[in-house]
Amino acid sequence: KILFTLGSGREGRPDIIIGSSPHLLSGLAGSLLSTRFNVPFLLELRDVWPEDLIELGALKENSLTRKILNAIANHLYHRADHILSVPPKLHNWLADKGIPIDKITPLPNGVFANENSAAQMPESLKSIFDSEEDKFKVLYMGAHGVANKLGNIVDTAVYLREQRPEQFKKLAFILVGGGQEKETVMAQAKKQKLANIHFHDPVSKDAVNAAMQNSDALLVHLAAAETFSQFGRSPNKLYDYLKAGKPVLFSTLDSETVVDKASAGYTFKPENPEDFANVLGKLMNLNQEQYDQLGKNGQEVVKRHYDLNYLGLRLANVIEATISRKAGKYRANPQNSQRSKELRHG
Repeated sequence: KILFTLGSGREGRPDIIIGSSPHLLSGLAGSLLSTRFNVPFLLELRDVWPEDLIELGALKENSLTRKILNAIANHLYHRADHILSVPPKLHNWLADKGIPIDKITPLPNGVFANENSAAQMPESLKSIFDSEEDKFKVLYMGAHGVANKLGNIVDTAVYLREQRPEQFKKLAFILVGGGQEKETVMAQAKKQKLANIHFHDPVSKDAVNAAMQNSDALLVHLAAAETFSQFGRSPNKLYDYLKAGKPVLFSTLDSETVVDKASAGYTFKPENPEDFANVLGKLMNLNQEQYDQLGKNGQEVVKRHYDLNYLGLRLANVIEATISRKAGKYRANPQNSQRSKELRHG
């Protein structure tokens, strides 16, 4: 049995506790539960705490809160029996902090490569696409938060209108999602009278594929946070985009993204309208064969490396190995030992 962080354990003693870190308290709860049940603790790191908060200006470097979060993070890194690192380069940083490299397994997000939804877009979103039918449509789907800096899309549209009017006339930006910065970005677009930037509320997961298939480029947009580039990022939406077979545009200073390695699109400097405009122009000027190849490359890399069927097997192997390595410490619990055997044999 596997218990995820806040499970009650009323169905019996788990074999392992997995604590994920959307925030550190989830990981801390996992650590405490593993002590309570006397079983191994597997820590999944999805973000870098508290470094990300400092980079985004949400936390002062010398604050008491930062010191507390840093102490919790260091405790979890050393307390965990094994660590799953979702950001692609985080394991190197952990190793530099003295965590044994064999205690860390990089495990990115992914998608089910062979599953596709036939659902249609809601009429309200379809009408936006229809209104921009003849334009090159750039789709952003996801959070509208501080970490996304979507105001850069507005700034890029303004730059294009002023510096490259012919390119500007051929472009439309469609932003789907919600978040604390959405009203601000909408107000910026309205103030600049940018009729080619459209906003829509979040849509169901089933409707996402239709929206992507009706777009010409798919956008991953992050702030210019040093930690985002230093550790890399593995946003869920990136793999949906790659699977869709459309070119991906990714704002990052990281030169080793899957987009670059797979030649599945282009990266550009975060919060830099000119650089964003440059990659848009580069993509728009490709011939059809070159354009299609970028999408095919994305689909191929997903099938090879980011299919959840494959990633699920890797996770199962990590769980089994972590339980096995700790078996000597848990022999006092014969029930746990039996469950470990059941897990190994399916």
